[in-house]
Amino acid sequence: MSIKSIMRQIAKQAGAGKDLLYLTVVVFFVYASMPVSTMEGEGLIDYFFGQKKVEEVYGHADCLDIYTGCFIALTDHSHLTVKMPAQVSITEPFDVSVGLNGVQAERVTITFEGVDHSHGLLPQVMNEVTAQSFKAEGMLSYCGYKKMDWQALVTVHTDRTIYKAYFPFQSIDQSADRGRQLVSAHGLSVRIE
Repeated sequence: MSIKSIMRQIAKQAGAGKDLLYLTVVVFFVYASMPVSTMEGEGLIDYFFGQKKVEEVYGHADCLDIYTGCFIALTDHSHLTVKMPAQVSITEPFDVSVGLNGVQAERVTITFEGVDHSHGLLPQVMNEVTAQSFKAEGMLSYCGYKKMDWQALVTVHTDRTIYKAYFPFQSIDQSADRGRQLVSAHGLSVRIE
């Protein structure tokens, strides 16, 4: 059955449902052909159904810091700052802060990915605390390795672009690094390596 025959059958039917369907089809095609100024000259179909552009940026190995943060340019006039430890414990949660300047984010997520093997951790939506400033509490899954290489993937979703920023860091097993200390009933302590 062709589109022409379907349209003829719709036109032959009586009732408000047919009129509403016909009006919807006409309005959709009229608006789809009109450029809309808020959509930067794109047609309605391209704006709502077109693919977003994906940009990838990378932080260098010693970039992360909890005080000054890692600064990465997204475009000529916008940047991203990430604050988190460069070494994190596999048993303790840690804070992650993201600040944006020059870009309006709809949503920001963070994912912790193992470099050598996947731990299957899902993306975590970051909470907006102030305008374009986001926070989350990170937690890694337990791993049998004492040290492991990871990357934090910060994904910034804007109206037309998705920015993916990668930041390398390491996890450490603090309990294995410190050793365990046992205290006897008499107050003597023994360190087990």
